[in-house]
Amino acid sequence: MKQLKLITTTIIIAIMVVFISSCVNSGKVNGYGNIHLKLNIKKGDAFQYNANIDSKISQKMMGMDMDMGQIMFFGYLMEVTNVDDKGNSDFKITYNHIKMKMTNKMIPTISFDSDDTTSNSSNPALAGFSAILGCTFTMTITPSGEIINIKGVDAMYDKMFGAMGSSDPTFESTKGELKKLFGEDNIKQTFGSSFNIFPDHGINIGELWEKDLKMGGAYPLMMKNKYQLKEIKAGKAMLEVTSEIISDKDAKGMEVMGMKMTYDLKGDQKGTSELDTASGLITKASLDQKIKGKVKIGSSPLSKEGMEWPMDIQSTTTITVSKPKKS
Repeated sequence: MKQLKLITTTIIIAIMVVFISSCVNSGKVNGYGNIHLKLNIKKGDAFQYNANIDSKISQKMMGMDMDMGQIMFFGYLMEVTNVDDKGNSDFKITYNHIKMKMTNKMIPTISFDSDDTTSNSSNPALAGFSAILGCTFTMTITPSGEIINIKGVDAMYDKMFGAMGSSDPTFESTKGELKKLFGEDNIKQTFGSSFNIFPDHGINIGELWEKDLKMGGAYPLMMKNKYQLKEIKAGKAMLEVTSEIISDKDAKGMEVMGMKMTYDLKGDQKGTSELDTASGLITKASLDQKIKGKVKIGSSPLSKEGMEWPMDIQSTTTITVSKPKKS
């Protein structure tokens, strides 16, 4: 039971890290030499969106090094079900591939691949990944990248947590906290960081623009993003991305397995994105992120006085968007 709780907690922390990263950009060239960034798709379009997050998390807790490596891959089928007369696009998004590998000195290596039935162990902590495979949710995105509607996320997490099947009362309270942190509002913020980044005016090659984003999740972050259009070649626009990252000082923290956790983090992000100028969708992107800071826990069974320890996260996110394979 103790090992199951440790594995479950470790996987929950891994999911938290995933929601920190990733940005997507899009653009279209007009006839006057300016570039206007916006979404430009039509009903019936479909895209395979793949995101791979390779992270190294270093922590030192009670004098012990608790380093963890993780690779997480999420594949989504994004289908455009409608585009209204204002250009607002309705998306149906389906999880169609999930992979993960986690290494930690405290527990055996954990791995999962939804395409490989031999890797799907009976571990209840991994059952949640199997449960959300094939799950869908919907959202509506304006041409400027604003997400104005999202539905179906809470039901997906109900299915995920139900599959994990833990009767531990501390996990029951954690499920409620995670639903608040990773429910519809947070998914909206997460996808907002991928679309709601466009400048409100036309730009030229070499120009810079800035946009601030607020990221939700386990440790809410404020991201001050700076973008530069480097070049356009063969219908592809190249963007350079740099970001300053700090913790949201107004965040209330979260409860995991009966422990109240807060974070004080800061860091930076650098990367590039290649965009298709006709559709306004990314074709590939690579983002390197470095974050350092402290984790704080209030009074708990481990320590009545509470604890704090340093955390260092280094991650590389790679994103590809392509036409889906015909079945």
